[in-house]
Order: sequence, then C-alpha cells, then structure tokens
Amino acid sequence: MRDCQKCGSSLEENATYCINCGTPLNKEKQYKSGNQDVVQSPEPQAPQKQPTRKNKILLVSGLITIILLIGIHFLFQNLFSTNRMIENFEQALIDGNVKTVASLLSYEDGDLEISETAVAGFVKFYQENPEAIDSTVSDLKKQLETLKHNSEQHHTTIDGMVYLKKEGSILFHDQYKLVVPSVHLEISTNYQGTVLFVNEVEVGKAKFDNSSREYGPFVPGIHTIKGTLKTDYVDLSAEREVLIDGKSKKVEVDLHLNGDEVTFDLGDYEGVATLFINGIEIDKNLVEDPTFGPVKIDGSVSFSIGAELPWGTVKTEEAPIDSQNINVEFLNEDVKNNMMKTIHTFNSERIMVRTSADGSKITTATEQLKNELISQAEQDRESNYVYTAKHFSTTFDLDSFNLEYKPVKDVWYAYASAKPVFLRDYYKKGQAANGLARVEEGYDYVLIYDEVQGKWLVDEESESENFNDKNAQILTVEEPIQLTSEWAK
Repeated sequence: MRDCQKCGSSLEENATYCINCGTPLNKEKQYKSGNQDVVQSPEPQAPQKQPTRKNKILLVSGLITIILLIGIHFLFQNLFSTNRMIENFEQALIDGNVKTVASLLSYEDGDLEISETAVAGFVKFYQENPEAIDSTVSDLKKQLETLKHNSEQHHTTIDGMVYLKKEGSILFHDQYKLVVPSVHLEISTNYQGTVLFVNEVEVGKAKFDNSSREYGPFVPGIHTIKGTLKTDYVDLSAEREVLIDGKSKKVEVDLHLNGDEVTFDLGDYEGVATLFINGIEIDKNLVEDPTFGPVKIDGSVSFSIGAELPWGTVKTEEAPIDSQNINVEFLNEDVKNNMMKTIHTFNSERIMVRTSADGSKITTATEQLKNELISQAEQDRESNYVYTAKHFSTTFDLDSFNLEYKPVKDVWYAYASAKPVFLRDYYKKGQAANGLARVEEGYDYVLIYDEVQGKWLVDEESESENFNDKNAQILTVEEPIQLTSEWAK
C-alpha cells in the first residue's frame, strides 16, 4: 500500500487521487538503468478546473453581444445608408409622393418642421421638370463622396434646392440629412388692406399703400402668390407663380393689383374736402391727396364730398363714379336754390332801381352792378325817357350752374343761365307809349358770395348764347307789379 506524498495518508492500490487532500496521483513509470530496474514517479500535475456556471453565462453573453453588434452594424448600415436615403428621395420625386419627401427633408434651421403643405411646391417643380431629378440626385451623390473624404466638412457649397449635411455618427457610421435652404419672400403690393396668400395659405395683410413685408421661411420650389382686396366698392385680385431656386435667401415679389384710381379736381379750393363713397365717409382729405382707389368706374359706385365753405357746411349731391377724372362742384340743392332766389329777386328789384334811380331799393346786387343800374336810370331821367316794366317769371337752365373759388381774390363765384320774362315799354317823355311788349331774353349771371352780408349777390349779367331749357326750373312772381319811371309825371 502506498502513502500520499503530500499529506502521508494511506492510498488505495488503484487510487488516482488522494481522498484526503485531493492531490492527483499518476502511476509510476518504470524504466531500466543499467542492470537495475529504476522506478520513477512522474511529477505531480495541477488539477484542471472545471468551468463554473457563471463563466459559462459570461461566455454565452459575450458571444450573443458580438452577434448582436454585428447584426446592428449591418442593420444601421442598411437603415441609415445615405445612398438608400437618396434613392428613396429620388423615387418619391418621381412618384410625386409629397408625404415621403416631407419626411426626408429638413430646414437649415433645425427648429422648423417641414410639412406636406410646405413641400408641395418643391415636388411640383420636379413634377414639371422631371429632367431636374437626375441632375439633383447626381449632385447629391457627388456631395456624399466629397463629405466622406473630408471628415471636417459638414456640407458642400449650398447652391441649389437641396443639399447634404452631416449631422453626426452612429456606431462609427456618419449620418447625413437632406437639407433645403430657408428662403423668405418679400411681397410688395400697391393697396392697403390687400390680403396676401402663399399656396392658398393666408400669410398677412398690407398695412399701407405701396408697402412691402417679409414672410417665411419657405421651401424652394414653385409657389403661388396671391393677393385679394374686397371692399364695398371694389373686388380685386392678382396671382403670380414664383420659382424659388434656393440660390438666394430672399426673393422679392411684386404683386400689383390692377384697379382704377380716380382723381378729384377741386380747382383752387384750399380747405378740407371729405370724401364719401356710397354714403360712407372715407378718412381722406382730397385737398392733400386728390386720388382715391382702387374703385370701379362703371357708375356702380357713387361719391359725394363734404366741405366747410363760407356759407356753411356743404355736402355735394351723390353722383356716379364713371371716369378717372372728376371735376368737383360744391353745389347742392341749397346753394342752387339760393342762387335762383337771388337772381329771380334781382330781376324784380332791377325794375325798382331803373324807375327810381334809388339804389337802396335793391338788395341782391353788388355795389358795382347797383351803380350801373342807377346810372341807367339817371340817363333815362336826363334824356326824358320813360321806362315801364312788369316782371312775371324767371326760367333757369339747371345744367348751367357752377361754382369757382378764386384764391387771388379769396372770393367764391357762382354761375348760372336764366331767362326772365318781362312786359315792358320804353319811350320818350311827352310822346305816346308804344304799349307793353313781352320780352324773353337769356342772360348769363355771375354771382359772388359776400361773407360780410352772408349771402349771394349778382355781380354781372350778359346776354346768353347758351341758354337751354331742356332741364329747366321756373320761378314765378306771385303778384307782378308794373312800375314806371317816377319822372314820367
């Protein structure tokens, strides 16, 4: 029986290890040396450790991790392949797939989100210009090669509607995105209140005439710019298609609405003239700016003008706008009636002066005209002529009325044509009378407004060649009185 060389414990005959200390045992090897058999015990070998459960788990986990990493590598290579992205982009342009294009594009300003509505014009451009798809895709692939060979460069030269931009890396794979330039539109229009639209979406309203404002950002492409102006007296619109090619950060668009403008001629009037359109007051002094528009000039819109005049506040009668140039007459029914009353009364009073040479009997003439009437009467008296007359009526040509302000004299003048009707006789004193004869002659009258007396006065009269009674009004004398020169007795 043997003993364990390590602990000295007794060993079984065929034992392979010590049951006490666990030392492994090898069978002795015998070999001869000379004439003696030599018995050699082999060197003890260290026991082999059996793998534990924990080590097995770690080994398996490591293998799984390696496999997953390899799988993720190929997955990311497939999912985030820039070439695959460009291919998808190309196909979306060919198909006109707005949704896919919107999902693939980004603004230069990363905070802005691109919607399907935003890229509609972008896709429209490529649909209308399919040859541009090939050139764009080719350019993107060239950009990709340039960026791959220059790790410090984040994007190539921006000179087009879309370009590649590096945005980082995942598992040692550089990531790129398709970027479109952020372009703004500076839209100008000629009328205040014009509502502006880009691709049917309202973006703003013009605050002033001939104003401009910047809107955006917008994706490059074909965009429809529209302006509308709708009021109670006009309905205008203008529309333009604009190509934004991405080469400029700002594109200017002139959206001119073709509307008629009206110029009101106020003559030499220097006060305040307020415009009314269809009875509604417009915040506009025509003396400072005599032009108004846009407005229809087909007669469907009416105007009137209010002004402070020496005889009071005047508002002209409503008249149709049927021309681009309108002469303003500050005439209304009150002014016309006062003018007719003055002229009609004058034709009665002139007989009183002519038959008496007394200027105090006339209240409707200026001093100049009054003196002329007195002079006629005095000549009759000196030459022994007798004047007898009776005034019956005065017919007015209503189309002849007019007003005019003369700033040099600071006087308002009024004009009208009328035809007074008289029965009269003119003969030498001491001779037989000729008998009363009916006299109807047209006269042009000039009146001035006397601010001191606060009324219209006849300043001149002359025979008229233009009197027309097609549009006329007649004033009659209720109780005509026949008067005769006082010196006839």
